[in-house]
Amino acid sequence: WDSVLRHYHGALQESGVSDYSWSTCLRHYRQHVAACLYPALGVLASFDPEDERAGAVADKWVTRTLTHAAQVDAFDAVDRA
Repeated sequence: WDSVLRHYHGALQESGVSDYSWSTCLRHYRQHVAACLYPALGVLASFDPEDERAGAVADKWVTRTLTHAAQVDAFDAVDRA
């Protein structure tokens, strides 16, 4: 994810976006990862427990999202009121 995000940020700079720092880009990415948990958790609440395939998909989605959120410290990037 790091190299892809750095490539994206570099492409923005090459396209003339000069007022978007790497640290801001990274913070926005981390916030987005945290926001991705909402639909993942919604899937858990709505899937049919009798459907094994749906359960496996929901499990992978939530597990992978939570794992990545932990990797990037996504929750530390969320603004708290």
